[in-house]
Amino acid sequence: MSTSEPVAAPKDSLRAAIQPGIHAVQENWKPFILIQFSAAILVFLYYRLPDLQTATEGIAAFKVRWGYLFSFIGGGLVCSVVPEIAKWATGDRRSLRERFPAAAFTAFVYGIITVMVDAMYRLFAMWFGTGTDWMTILKKTLLDQLIFTPLISIPLGMVLFQWFEQKFHSSAFRVLGQRDFWFHRVLGMFPLALAFWFPVLLCIYSMPSNLQLPFALIVDAAWVLIFVFVARRHASGEIGQSA
Repeated sequence: MSTSEPVAAPKDSLRAAIQPGIHAVQENWKPFILIQFSAAILVFLYYRLPDLQTATEGIAAFKVRWGYLFSFIGGGLVCSVVPEIAKWATGDRRSLRERFPAAAFTAFVYGIITVMVDAMYRLFAMWFGTGTDWMTILKKTLLDQLIFTPLISIPLGMVLFQWFEQKFHSSAFRVLGQRDFWFHRVLGMFPLALAFWFPVLLCIYSMPSNLQLPFALIVDAAWVLIFVFVARRHASGEIGQSA
């Protein structure tokens, strides 16, 4: 009878590259399911309750009026102010002076990314129309997840935060030409993004065009809140190795 142990995947194998993302999914699948289920319920209620549709008309009109400024400010606030409030509520008592530089830069980065997301939604509406049939929803979701996420949003966020950590030195951008950055860091994050966002994007693209970005910001708020608490649990040692 063989007593050999499983052989670890080679460092440069696809399996090794995506393993960190798979591990993160295994640890966080419960909050993922909660957010995804809540998003689906919200879409269901929107189409079942005329009063809810009427109530959201003001949000859609506000978004149309302010355009990309709405996207930039909304994305920045959701992804910087919300987690900072959550950190304070869970015991982080650092001063505003200590928090401000990182929080401000986070707001800037996610403001830019949200503007790019808004532009992508508009482009998809031009290409595929504004219908909410399953084929249109699926086309938009697949392009979002398989093109925009791995080639634009993940690498852009990583590079900009590395640029901040390196005191805004231009050398931070050199990683864009390095295979290890794409194969290990970007590809390593992809399973996590796919597991969380694919079901959510189906919900987002099920909404009317002018409500897609506001809906996405609601999900972003839930996403960053959960990860603040997950990070806290990691720091305190409450989360161990996944089975």
